[in-house]
Order: sequence, then structure tokens, then C-alpha cells
Amino acid sequence: ENVKPGSTFSYANLLSGPEYSWYYTFNIDKVKLGSSVASNHLAIADTGTSLLCIPPSIADPFFQDSAFDGCEQTEGIYVCECSARDQFPNLEFTINGTTFDVTPEQYILPNEGNTCVVGIETFTPQGGLIVLGDVFLRTVVAVFDLQNESVGFAPATYA
Repeated sequence: ENVKPGSTFSYANLLSGPEYSWYYTFNIDKVKLGSSVASNHLAIADTGTSLLCIPPSIADPFFQDSAFDGCEQTEGIYVCECSARDQFPNLEFTINGTTFDVTPEQYILPNEGNTCVVGIETFTPQGGLIVLGDVFLRTVVAVFDLQNESVGFAPATYA
């Protein structure tokens, strides 16, 4: 009922093996952050992670865009003026052939005063995984299907 009209779920098979036993690990076909593109990357969807965690090899070129010139970086987190939100590009995550967009309104998060936090943390989690935290999960309806060993996503009406 919270799926955008005309949309369907896109399911990705979970990876098996002892190294994947703690997470719903799956493959992302493509990640596009502005002009920075990476293909065939491992990812997890984690409701316990607030931001997107993106390895520096993907995120660093994205943050070189001139839209981030006025931002300050501290420990892998970027803080910008909220008024700059309109200059930032959409983020795209392609999972099992379906592309999910995350708009600047969804990943530029209010902070203190007139500042906002870019909802992307640049660090390399275990195994170089991309972590799709709440910034992504708030934009989709997610199904964690252990019986069929898959995870599914569909665009949400409330995003």
C-alpha cells in the first residue's frame, strides 16, 4: 500500500557463505553519485545505519564536484549550507535492473542553524560494502525475505 502507483518490487538474491551470514548482502548493479559511477558492488541494507556508507573510491570523486566547494568535511562527513541543496545531483542505485533515485531533498539532512549534513559517510566498511542506511531506506518499501533468500525494494509513496 505504500508502494508508488505503477511500481513493482525489484528483488536481489542474497549472497551465501559464512562471510555474509550476518547481513542481507546483495549485489548492486550500479551506483551513480553525480559523475562518479561504480558497477557490480556488494551492498547491505541496514536499518541500524543512519547514513549511506560509501567507500572513498566511489564517494571521493563525487565530493570533488563544484557543488561541494562551500562544504566542510570532518571525519568523512560533509556539512554544507542548506540553501545549496538545489545544486546537488540525484544519487542512483540500480538493483537487479531497477534504478532507485535519492534526491538532494532526501540525502541533504538538516543540522544546526542553516547548515545541513550530506547523508553520505565516506568510509570502507567490512569487505568494502556499500551500506544502504536510513537515507536510502526512507525512500523505498523494503522486504527482507529470509525464506526466499532475497531482499526487495520498491519506490515508496511517502518519499
